[in-house]
Amino acid sequence: MKKCFIFLLLVFITLCTLSAQSAEVITDIVREEKTTWKSLTYLAYYTDLKNESAQVSPLDTFEYFYNAGVIPANITPDTLLRYDDMGLFLLKVFDVKITSILYYCFETRRYAFRQMKYFGIFQQDAFPGDKMNGSFFVTIMGKFSSVFPDAKIVFNNRGYYW
Repeated sequence: MKKCFIFLLLVFITLCTLSAQSAEVITDIVREEKTTWKSLTYLAYYTDLKNESAQVSPLDTFEYFYNAGVIPANITPDTLLRYDDMGLFLLKVFDVKITSILYYCFETRRYAFRQMKYFGIFQQDAFPGDKMNGSFFVTIMGKFSSVFPDAKIVFNNRGYYW
């Protein structure tokens, strides 16, 4: 019963978070067999509530983050997304304050992945290099939004170590 309640709560939070976006784009993301960077940037852009009313495409949001220097130069919009890349991107872009000494010192994909597992955002049996399908990706973004409800996009000058 408790698992069912938690699952329904996560689905509700995900739907509330995604309600302002175009249903067509979200449907396309859910149908993806493997998630790409443009899908990540699209949902990350709309996770920040100040961007709720903006009408942009996934490619526009990729360019937005790429031009801000957040995405590595060797990444294209259609590059497949890995768990560790997603973890580092979300922790960096939303400037999440965490207490892990190793992540604080090194800020690498490895420690970002471990932190996301610790927060319960990634499954415990996930591996850093694994790819995810679209529906699972949307669920992960919903979990991120529920764990960090006040997350705002912040571009700081600490650098991004890819």
